[in-house]
Amino acid sequence: MNASTKIRWAKRVEPQKIRRLYESDAQGMLDVELLDDVGYGFYICCRELLELGEAIRGRIKCRNCGATIVRQTVDGKFSRDPMELLTCAECSWQIMCGDYHKSLLRIEPGGPELCAEEQLAEVFVQNWPRARSPRQKLLLIDELIHEFHMHYRAVGSPLGWSVVRATGRQLIELLEDLAYGLGSTPGLEETQRVWFAQLKARQMQMSRAELEATARDLGIEGYRRLRRDDLARAIERADPEYFDAWKEVIGDADWDSE
Repeated sequence: MNASTKIRWAKRVEPQKIRRLYESDAQGMLDVELLDDVGYGFYICCRELLELGEAIRGRIKCRNCGATIVRQTVDGKFSRDPMELLTCAECSWQIMCGDYHKSLLRIEPGGPELCAEEQLAEVFVQNWPRARSPRQKLLLIDELIHEFHMHYRAVGSPLGWSVVRATGRQLIELLEDLAYGLGSTPGLEETQRVWFAQLKARQMQMSRAELEATARDLGIEGYRRLRRDDLARAIERADPEYFDAWKEVIGDADWDSE
């Protein structure tokens, strides 16, 4: 069999579909067809994220028969030769290592660090097939979305980019603008409260190094010389929305404390 040069990965979920899903639920008229569309889209993308994680560890799924191609190592390291030929022992499907790695950029624009994203994907992949009612399905989707948001706000990691077709800024805007209303599915508000509590705990533990990394990314001059509370205020001035979720929970008094 000739070596393949293309791998077809699933399309990421469009942001407008997620917005429409939440709007329909907030109005008390949940679009169950759209619910399944978004949910299965998440499910397929999450499965591919797990496949990507295995590939980075040298266990590549054959795109023809599903068997595992185990890459060989030299002195504990994988070859960096893009012309290395990956061959399935079961069906003889082949692909050049360089072509395979190029395809990975399509589903993981943030790079190969997937530990946190893999954990979230694994939970969703395990639980989605078990969900039967629309409420169960929507709560799973909502939980995954909130986890994307929490991890992004806490550590600046690009979680969600490989599942939702959006840039980093677009992803944050989507997550912060989702509609909730009187007609929302029971349980969504509880998920939101738990999420805010987790954000509060995470903010109180935010290290000096994390604050400095944020200040550096925002181009704040002299950030290394600032006290922790002054550093946080400088970050807030540079990006007024950065601490909004935490301030909503802990209040200005606690926020001003060292």
